[in-house]
Amino acid sequence: MPKGQKDCQINQIPMSIERNNVEEDESFFYAVELRSSVVLPMSLYATIELGVFEILAKAGDGAKLSSSDIASHLPTENPDAPMMLDRILTLLASHSVLDCVVVGEGSSMRKLYSLSPVSKHFLPKEDGVSSHALMKLGLDKISLESWFELKNAILEGGTAFKRAHGMNVFEYGKSDPRFGEVFNSAMYNQAKIVTKKIIESYKGFENNIKTLVDVGGGFGVTVLNMWEEICLKRFQMVMPFS
Repeated sequence: MPKGQKDCQINQIPMSIERNNVEEDESFFYAVELRSSVVLPMSLYATIELGVFEILAKAGDGAKLSSSDIASHLPTENPDAPMMLDRILTLLASHSVLDCVVVGEGSSMRKLYSLSPVSKHFLPKEDGVSSHALMKLGLDKISLESWFELKNAILEGGTAFKRAHGMNVFEYGKSDPRFGEVFNSAMYNQAKIVTKKIIESYKGFENNIKTLVDVGGGFGVTVLNMWEEICLKRFQMVMPFS
């Protein structure tokens, strides 16, 4: 690490504090972590929606920017934006979602942030896909409302989503074009990402598969991905769309 810089990785609350009752301390701090667990995904979601990762990526490989640098690229006149953004970015750095170093001393001290291996998964790849789409679905207001019906679904039956919205997720997607687009985008991106990982990791497809059938279909992304990646001439494609 260059002279004058130091790692600003903020460790999570240590689980092993040397006191008389270590187990009680561990369980207490874990409970604290759980009760505030919603903070991390919502902070990550806000960061993605603000385009922070894209700003860092456009700054160049290995670029390190302060929260003020990043905020200067946002469409805001809020004077508190750099401070508010810095608190979020510090949280993400503590979970290795971003890398962070501290430069300077005293009043001139600044935290500089850069992309980590984790944050790069939320940037669009060459084919335009990223993990952002699936996170957007999970944290959409429509999706979140169903979680508040989970208890009642257990006690009274049915599914949480249908209890919250009066119809299943596929029916709701047809009635609400915005949510339908969010849902379809999430499924498309997930299929592309997962299928690519499977193809990269498992090398038994080339010699063992003569016919590939996509049951359920959707947009046919999974079967098309495998068709293109493995061997075009070796597959007969049956692709029922649903």
